[in-house]
Amino acid sequence: MNMKSRSVACGMCIAGLSFATATTGVVKTAAALSEDQKLKENKVIENKAVESHVLQGQQSQAELEKATAAIMEQIITTPKKISLKIAQTSKQEEERRAKEEKKEKEKKEQEKYNQAKFITNVTDGYLNVRKKGSMKGEIIGKLYVGAGGRIVQYGKKWSFIKSGKLKGFVATRYISFGEEYKAEKKKHDTIIKGITLKEEQKIIEKQRREEEKARLREEKQRQAQQEEAWRLADQAESAPAEETREAAVAAHGEEYLLACLVQAEAGGEIYEGKLAVANVVLNRVQSSSFANSITDVIYQTGQFSVVNNGSLASIMSQGPAQECVQAARDALAGNNNVPGYLYFRSRHCNGYVETSHSQRIGNQIFYQ
Repeated sequence: MNMKSRSVACGMCIAGLSFATATTGVVKTAAALSEDQKLKENKVIENKAVESHVLQGQQSQAELEKATAAIMEQIITTPKKISLKIAQTSKQEEERRAKEEKKEKEKKEQEKYNQAKFITNVTDGYLNVRKKGSMKGEIIGKLYVGAGGRIVQYGKKWSFIKSGKLKGFVATRYISFGEEYKAEKKKHDTIIKGITLKEEQKIIEKQRREEEKARLREEKQRQAQQEEAWRLADQAESAPAEETREAAVAAHGEEYLLACLVQAEAGGEIYEGKLAVANVVLNRVQSSSFANSITDVIYQTGQFSVVNNGSLASIMSQGPAQECVQAARDALAGNNNVPGYLYFRSRHCNGYVETSHSQRIGNQIFYQ
């Protein structure tokens, strides 16, 4: 190989070596750059991790502080809540005990008066007995003044009682029991029993029957008197009525005539009724609407039917009863039980109505 060729070859080798060396340097520089990049990225990651850890630490600290505050608040408020709860429980217990004591007291009071004697404290009328302890309860009977019995079950407002056959509720304030019973009992001679509405209805019906029987007897008696008067009138038909009247008055006086009229008009009535008839005659004498004497009032036309039917004449011939004579004398003495009354009639007459200006005495009504 010549020198020229060897030089060229050497040059080529040197060039190739230089190229290789240059290439290697380039590659190393790129690797170095890649490593730096990784380091930077790792640093960023580390920084983020540190920041995250710090943030987590801050959150944990805040949560810890919050939890601590909650615990402290609970520590402070719990005793108050416990005290309040204890106070409420204590109050509820006191209320419960108070209710139980009240019930026990009412129970003892009820037991005290159960089966105790009682008497009504009403001053007039009667006390209603009801089926239920309420003003709306059905009325099943009555306790009149002086009625009494026993308390079956005592109650502050309503008590269940028994009086005779009557059992029911009455308002407690209208009955006396205990110490008050003794004081109220002294006001009455006897303690009567209560009556049911059925018993009361039977009593009313019995009274009506008795009144009807009395009316029929009275009617029969009047009819008999009228028939007797007619018979006597027929016998005395020949004697002038005026002469008979004058002779009777002259012989016995006006007191006798008045007593005979009382006998004719009210012979079957009670004494007060006889006295009232006598006073009606005297009231007429004092009135300007009638005659001025007993004789003229009695024989005034159209006034006394017993004059026309002969009853008065019959009684004058036989004489009046002693009670009729006494009634006439008492009336003449000023004992007037119907002052101002000028008329009277039987209460059994049709159209009979009592008014504020009338007075019922026995079976007769006296009015002005």
